[in-house]
Amino acid sequence: MEVHHHSHTPRKKWTHYFWEFLMLFLAVFCGFLAENQREHYIEHKREIDYVKLFVQDLKADTFFFNLANRANLENQLRMDSLMQQLKLYKVGDPSEELYYYARNITSRGISIQYNNRTFEQLKGSGGLRLIRKSHVLDSITLYYESLKDLDVRVSHRFERLSDLFRGTEELFDGWTMNAIAEAGLARIKNTPSLLTTDRVIMNKYVTRLGYFKATDLRVIERVEEIFFPNAVNLIALIRKEYHLE
Repeated sequence: MEVHHHSHTPRKKWTHYFWEFLMLFLAVFCGFLAENQREHYIEHKREIDYVKLFVQDLKADTFFFNLANRANLENQLRMDSLMQQLKLYKVGDPSEELYYYARNITSRGISIQYNNRTFEQLKGSGGLRLIRKSHVLDSITLYYESLKDLDVRVSHRFERLSDLFRGTEELFDGWTMNAIAEAGLARIKNTPSLLTTDRVIMNKYVTRLGYFKATDLRVIERVEEIFFPNAVNLIALIRKEYHLE
């Protein structure tokens, strides 16, 4: 009888399976490390991009703060001059300067604004987590939170300016005020007398002008003493911590 012998494949040693498992584990682990490193690189690049945007926004703030403060300080001088001239005004006196100052005061001042585009974008999307340097993120957050005080003061300024507009129409001829605007806010000749020399109406206008002046001055001081230095210091901090030029 013919006997058939079955061929047997030699069984692999346990060390073979161990090395197969180890090689597979290392391949997966190295892939994980590579992916993690890639994500780390991408997030770091996004972090640098965002802090650069913050610097751009802050530089725009400092430029506008300077511009507005210069314009508003000049307006303070116009208000001083107008209040002094109104105090001495009598029927028949020249009115050219009165009209010139009154029209320029409501047009030459600048309402303070700031750029919080990047902060609001990252805050809304959860992107602030990308700013990994906690002290930088804290400083950025404190800066924009502090600007809420500026918003309140600017709102008060607008209210006072609105009051002043209402007082202006009781004292100054509207056609003449429009003519000054059309002349590029320049002085024009042959301006008419004030609509009235009633001391109650004049006092109302000067009172409103004084309130506007005081409110505007508080904004100027806050910008000069707090918001402008804060923006400059924050720019310096970000540049230092992220080695930006």
